[in-house]
Amino acid sequence: MLGIESLKKAAKAAVKFGVKLEDYLDDKKLSFMEGVNLAISTAPDAFALVQDASNIKAEYLDLVDSERQELVDYVVAELDLENDQIEEVVEKAFDFLVSIDELVQAIKALRED
Repeated sequence: MLGIESLKKAAKAAVKFGVKLEDYLDDKKLSFMEGVNLAISTAPDAFALVQDASNIKAEYLDLVDSERQELVDYVVAELDLENDQIEEVVEKAFDFLVSIDELVQAIKALRED
C-alpha cells in the first residue's frame, strides 16, 4: 500500500473548490469577477495537484476499502461536509485527476516520437 497523503491533499483541494463554486453559484450565475476570484483562489492548489498527479494516480489505483473510508472521513472532518455526498465528489475528482495524468503522459509520448 502506498498510503493516501497525496490523495488527502487532492481531495481537500477538490472539495474546497466545489464548495467555493457552489457558494458562487448560489444565485445560479457565475459573474466574471466570481470566476476570476475562483481561478485565483484555486490556482495554487491546481498547480500543486498537476505536479503531484503521478503520485495521486498511483495512490488512487492502490486504494483499498479501509483507505477509501479514511479518505472520506478525512474530507468530512476537514471541511465539515455531509458524508452522504462527499464520497461521490471525491471519486469524481480523482477520476478527473487520473484522466489529466493520462493526458499529460500521452502528450509526453507524442513529443518523444
